[in-house]
Amino acid sequence: MIESITSIDNKRIKEYRKLKQKKFRNKERKYIIESKKMVLEAIELGAEIETLILHKSIEERLFDNQVLVSHDIFNSLTSLESPDGYMAIVKIPEKPNINDIGDKVLVLDRIQ
Repeated sequence: MIESITSIDNKRIKEYRKLKQKKFRNKERKYIIESKKMVLEAIELGAEIETLILHKSIEERLFDNQVLVSHDIFNSLTSLESPDGYMAIVKIPEKPNINDIGDKVLVLDRIQ
């Protein structure tokens, strides 16, 4: 379904904007990814994407639940200086059960 949202006061847009704050990301178990490259990688890797948000100038069909938004709305959601018009709301996966991991584990901490 491709939906078009034109109001910056839309309830869904307000909820998405809250995801910029860590406490809401943790509460809702969702986060925002930005850029076409990141969105395509998330789709390819099987991330649980709730909604794909595209700038209204992009006429590409990538995902079932896709929303087109105005320039003002997109800018209210983005954290990038030069956004390319692609972003997605992604669900945070559940933590795996330690017993289901297997016998070989690589742990990375504080990677930047």
